[in-house]
Amino acid sequence: MSTSLRYHVFGLKGVEFQSTKFVGSAIILSAKTNDKFIKCPVCSSRHATFKGQKTRWFRMGPLGRKQSLLKLQLHRLKCIECSTIWWPQLPFMNGKRRYTRSFALTALDLLRFGTIKDIANYLHVGWDLIKDIHKSKLQKLYRKMPIHKLKYLGIDEFSIRKGHEYMTIFIDLQKGRIIHAVEGTSKENIQPFLKTLARKAKNLKAVAMDMSRSFSSAVTECLPKADIVFDRYHIMAHINMAIEKSRREQQLLFVDKDRTALKGCRFMLLRNYHALTPDYKVKLDSLFEINKPLFKMHSMKEQLRLFWNQPDRKWNQRFNSHPKSPA
Repeated sequence: MSTSLRYHVFGLKGVEFQSTKFVGSAIILSAKTNDKFIKCPVCSSRHATFKGQKTRWFRMGPLGRKQSLLKLQLHRLKCIECSTIWWPQLPFMNGKRRYTRSFALTALDLLRFGTIKDIANYLHVGWDLIKDIHKSKLQKLYRKMPIHKLKYLGIDEFSIRKGHEYMTIFIDLQKGRIIHAVEGTSKENIQPFLKTLARKAKNLKAVAMDMSRSFSSAVTECLPKADIVFDRYHIMAHINMAIEKSRREQQLLFVDKDRTALKGCRFMLLRNYHALTPDYKVKLDSLFEINKPLFKMHSMKEQLRLFWNQPDRKWNQRFNSHPKSPA
């Protein structure tokens, strides 16, 4: 294998190659360190003597359909000037990990097109190794999230395992990315990060969330100047629950002869009016003629839905002064 190929494909510097072997489905490159990167980490002297050696194995990116391994004879060094003893760290090394930087980059490139398990199988490594590479990359990318320019924050929760165990995430709504996550949904769980935002996110204007009491209480206490915005989904969900409760109450008030008129109408009441077929609209209009309470609740639900669809505050103000009935 040529020197240029080893350098440009695998990024190997500071080593002297000895042999190349083909063992099964793997290519094994044997090499030893040279003096190109000898430099004392304390006094920067380039004068050193050997003080022992060891053999390290490194996994490199695949070459075609074959695995590539590096068997490196590594020399321990002692500085002649200050007597410091150290193991050299070559450019292709990734700390104390048993894979080269080129292998990590290959795995990250492949993760754009497949799952962690698929990439691990393709590279003939364990699932946990690819997971660690991915996790290390994410930690570098999001270690210092720029929150001083944050204007609109979203808070949400999702289940992480069975048994009602949840994690809370904080989202930059303008950029659409997660800036922080913490296990739990209680006020005590989310307050530490909210206090950080109170110190650093001076431009924060509003916080969007569901109607959780712990969320609203924590934000009110830690970010008193930020507006709280309840998201549309949960508000409409409460409206739909109220309509369904009213339908059941009205059904109990009717005599047996008229009670059947309210049966099977749940779908029509909860679905958006404009999305109903002409037949369903006729049935719903007939229902409203005999039940005014449901008509009023359904009209309020439809007006609230139209309110959400207004493009800005100016249009919302016009809508509030001239409300429209369902179309």
